[in-house]
Amino acid sequence: IDFCAARARAFRCNERRSDFRGGGGSEVRMQDVTLYTNKMCPFAQKAWIALEEKQVEYEMVEIGLYGSGGKPSWFLDMNPKGQVPVLKHGDKIV
Repeated sequence: IDFCAARARAFRCNERRSDFRGGGGSEVRMQDVTLYTNKMCPFAQKAWIALEEKQVEYEMVEIGLYGSGGKPSWFLDMNPKGQVPVLKHGDKIV
């Protein structure tokens, strides 16, 4: 996996992917997959690269891990540990 190339593609694409047909003929749409991440976190980068390599259509939401105010309360409701990455597919949170 060329990490630099995958990262550059993600920055250029404005965090949006085209339609992708997943296994079993089920269609995965951008509104179905959301990656909550911080682009500097190495753990989150692995999930990001996997989505890029599989050409899954997704929306990326960047979470500020540090700074005044801390993490947003809506993010902590989704993931009480406050860790990234969080992958949401439809209503399911992984």
